Amino acid sequence: AHAFDATNMLLNAIEAVAVQNDDGSLTIGRQALIDAVGATSGMDGITGTITCDENGDCADPKISVSQVQDGAFVAIWQYSVE
Repeated sequence: AHAFDATNMLLNAIEAVAVQNDDGSLTIGRQALIDAVGATSGMDGITGTITCDENGDCADPKISVSQVQDGAFVAIWQYSVE
């Protein structure tokens, strides 16, 4: 799930900064891409809403272990890094 959200975050940033050249190729500036990823705010992901902080950290500071019970994921342990 986190990989899916990270991929979508990267694709959104590429879409925001890519420049189409006259020959149809794309140019993606390295710093522009870094800045666009770090500026992610309020992105609806499948793991929740994703917002990067002023340091460009986009990770959720919570770690949890879930177990499938009666067909549903149930959190059985959580730790907050905050």
